[in-house]
Amino acid sequence: MPVILQVNFTPGPGHRAQTRAERLDSARRIAAFPGLRWKAWIGNEATDTAGGIYLFDDDARASAWEEQLRQRLSAAGATDVLIRHFEVDEQASAITRAPLEAALQPA
Repeated sequence: MPVILQVNFTPGPGHRAQTRAERLDSARRIAAFPGLRWKAWIGNEATDTAGGIYLFDDDARASAWEEQLRQRLSAAGATDVLIRHFEVDEQASAITRAPLEAALQPA
């Protein structure tokens, strides 16, 4: 069953100092993670919050990414880290046009 991973955090100095090229390199590495279908990068400058919404094949892959991500965020000085797992209701999501069908096709 597909799983959404919702991640929110307050960026640390490591994130704030990241150049655009470094961020794109990071995106390429994340894209290669097994079981990841997509990630939407999110942020709110007014509340100094950043994060991502990820779609994984299953909870095992999402949990594996969470372990790595917590280490990366800690190393970059992030605080207020909140990571949540959500099962995806594929039928209801299809009705509301969530782009799951294409995302969940074998790579």
